[in-house]
Amino acid sequence: MLYLTLLLACNSTDEPSGKDILVQVQKHPSPKADDFKTKSFECCDTKQARDFLGQYLSLTRAMAADDDVKTKEAITSIVAFTSTPEFAELAEAEGLKEWIDGPQYWSTLSRKDIQDDFETASQLMVDFGKRHTADKSDSTITVITAFCPMAPGRWLQTEETISNPYYGSEMLTCGVFE
Repeated sequence: MLYLTLLLACNSTDEPSGKDILVQVQKHPSPKADDFKTKSFECCDTKQARDFLGQYLSLTRAMAADDDVKTKEAITSIVAFTSTPEFAELAEAEGLKEWIDGPQYWSTLSRKDIQDDFETASQLMVDFGKRHTADKSDSTITVITAFCPMAPGRWLQTEETISNPYYGSEMLTCGVFE
């Protein structure tokens, strides 16, 4: 009888209990501890480039903070900044047309919609920052390029901890430094 009970138990077709199933949880990418120190660079080589970077950083910080009011204020400021003849010359020379047209369009959008539309303009800013590197001085800004594979998108930031403007609090620290 014992033999029959063991035989039936071993040949059972019951589903597994779940305890024997391996579950993998994907972790958000995150930078290494010394990445900011080793990968950051100094920007910018001109006052106009620093001013443009400052406008951009105000916007990315507001988006990362999920702050709708500050995002709209940053957009309004960028529209005024990029509407000047001086910026038009810079945009022509640097291929930054997206930064003339984009902010005017963004002023009609919600923060979330701006985040969804931000990748092209932000990549232009990353490229611009890399073209305008400078030796460290009192007038330069230490920045680093960050990348979120979920967006996917790149941005510049000054903080040592990832502060993702594409997702804000949904995935604030998702990303790596490049």
